[in-house]
Amino acid sequence: MRINRLAVIALGGLAAGLTIANRRARVWGATQEEHKAIYPGDELVPNPRLRTTRSIEIAAPPEKIWPWVVQLGVGRGGFDGGPVFRLINPSQAPAATCPIEEFQQLNPGDIVDVSTSIFLSVVTVDQPNCLVLLADRRNHVSHPFAANYSINIQATGPGGSRVTIRENVDWPTAPLGLIVKAGDWLKGFIIPALLTALKRNVETWETS
Repeated sequence: MRINRLAVIALGGLAAGLTIANRRARVWGATQEEHKAIYPGDELVPNPRLRTTRSIEIAAPPEKIWPWVVQLGVGRGGFDGGPVFRLINPSQAPAATCPIEEFQQLNPGDIVDVSTSIFLSVVTVDQPNCLVLLADRRNHVSHPFAANYSINIQATGPGGSRVTIRENVDWPTAPLGLIVKAGDWLKGFIIPALLTALKRNVETWETS
């Protein structure tokens, strides 16, 4: 009986720890002001059940960061989402290591493929400050619920910027909510890895 109680306590502690870690991952790198801020695209999912705000400081102005952001996507510059992303997308080509001229143009209505099964429609292109994306109907997983992402680049001074990825998701049923939350755990690793790679690529390219 004592062993069972210890097991229950241990599992409860593990669950609590994982919950806290997941909540922190949802605001990875972001200040309280950044998480409370309103970003372009928030109006697309006005009452989200899930909102994440992840940010990073990059030693470059927005116009030097934008070429890397606008070329994101499978079949374009790709994504460097770290080992978790590569594990669940083993067929993806490596992400570009430099800006690619042919992928420097996006327009509202264009499609950005996040993977071979996840597609996002371009809603807003505000060069070099913001790119807003919305879950596309071709994605049979995302279509039943609303999801939008915005990548925001804000200058913080001469030669510096904050890059923030805001995500809003809403879903109509509990089973769909379980799918979203499972994906949220994965994105807690993938999006910070993407931001870290973006910082490394921009700063390395600027000093090369």
